[in-house]
Amino acid sequence: EFRRVLFPSSECLWDSPVPIDGKSLILQSYPEELKPFFLEQLRISPASLSTLVEELFALATQHPTEQKVKQLIWAINGMRPRPNDLSILSTCKFLPVRVAQPEAAQQIEFRACQSDFAIVDRIKLAKIFEGHMEFLDFSLEEILQLEPFLRSLGLGDKYLSLLCREETDCQGESLLDNRLTADFNKIGRAHV
Repeated sequence: EFRRVLFPSSECLWDSPVPIDGKSLILQSYPEELKPFFLEQLRISPASLSTLVEELFALATQHPTEQKVKQLIWAINGMRPRPNDLSILSTCKFLPVRVAQPEAAQQIEFRACQSDFAIVDRIKLAKIFEGHMEFLDFSLEEILQLEPFLRSLGLGDKYLSLLCREETDCQGESLLDNRLTADFNKIGRAHV
């Protein structure tokens, strides 16, 4: 026997990139041709940026799973958030961070934006500090894609390349050789 469950419109969304607790997704039950009716007549909208941000905030106050948190982060990132869109997230613990544990299995903890952790933007530096620093739990490729989300959270000062300073030193006396410098610059321009 087929039964259709009815939900009040306040508990419905037309569609969402991720499941939202307490909301039923209409698109799964009705054909696309009915979209104008649901959106215009019944005022059931797709999940908005604020809906996704509120869901992430609510999840952070409960017992979040890494998978659900990352799904929401990706969905929010896809909507190109601005700083004021994410302001409610500034103090809650939702960022998945790999805890620094030398020679131990990786452990993930959820941290707030102000916590101590770094964002890997240079593989070479990440390898140097692996096991000694805590990193946001995304690959370098993912970090590059998540730039709108991270920038909107104000995390620009947590990039590993900005937290480190590389220095080169030579022993003994140095001498500037203009001819070698000019030759080096010519080689560099030829390979560009």
